[in-house]
Amino acid sequence: MYSSIKTDEQRCRICNDKIDSLSSLFFENECICQSCREQFILHRRAYKINGIWIYVLYEYNEFLERLLFRFKEQRDIALKEVFLHDCYSLFKKITKYHSICVMPSSDFSRYQRGFEPNIEILYQSNVYSPLYKNSNIKQSESKNREHIKNVICRKELYTIPSSICLFDDVCTSMNTLQCGIRLLNPEKIFLLSAHPLWIQGKSMEKQKRF
Repeated sequence: MYSSIKTDEQRCRICNDKIDSLSSLFFENECICQSCREQFILHRRAYKINGIWIYVLYEYNEFLERLLFRFKEQRDIALKEVFLHDCYSLFKKITKYHSICVMPSSDFSRYQRGFEPNIEILYQSNVYSPLYKNSNIKQSESKNREHIKNVICRKELYTIPSSICLFDDVCTSMNTLQCGIRLLNPEKIFLLSAHPLWIQGKSMEKQKRF
């Protein structure tokens, strides 16, 4: 008896549907189907805030929220390739002359997951992790900016590279990012996604497409 699924068929990492052969011609190393691709809301706009360009790739939506939950909390490590998929060359162009530093998870979360999400999302890049969290509290669980400020710290004796680009997966209020800015003084920031309310609040800032 033969299986109806051929072993050399390309399957979507998100829904496991077959990837159309035509899509494979247009997108290098395709790992998601067209249906899932269309659920990402590309934003591709940069905002200059306090002298720093902040690049936002996607608008955060329910699809991306579920995807990040699967990836981080359900430990679906195979999803690491889907977040940048065909935008990776764009990411490399923006960060070409910069050292990429990631915003951290707590030790407890990293121990539970067995990996650091932001590092895995950038699995094709050389990244630095000079920061750590001294508490397991999430930004969404605390509205106290000073508390968040005290949760994220810089590692002692860690060589900080020059020309830093700070990376994070989601920006909601920028409280966490402000800690990274204060500790690392990055030249630019690359966000996988930003919440629609955050984006709306930056409508008057200097901005550009990328």
